[in-house]
Amino acid sequence: MNEVVEIVDVFFDLLIDKDYEGAYWYISSRDKSQKNLEGFKDEFKDVTDIVSININWVEIKNNIAVVGMDLTDFYDGEEKVFKDIEVSLIKEEDGDWQIVFWNL
Repeated sequence: MNEVVEIVDVFFDLLIDKDYEGAYWYISSRDKSQKNLEGFKDEFKDVTDIVSININWVEIKNNIAVVGMDLTDFYDGEEKVFKDIEVSLIKEEDGDWQIVFWNL
């Protein structure tokens, strides 16, 4: 469970820092087969600035994990909180947890 929380924390810290190349490393191999790094970066060109996240809960079943969190972003001079966002992770064949970014 701690590993899953740490991966979500690091992933969103990288997004906050706009280090999309670093964040791309944390997405699942299936997602990487759908879009390359440039496609991943394109997802964020019109996105507001993420300020912070607050993880509320984690649920793990076999090789799938879901993390429930609140996300604070900054848009038009105001901070806004999005509550109860769910982030999914999958355990890859090598045993590493990776973020499921695109629900295809």
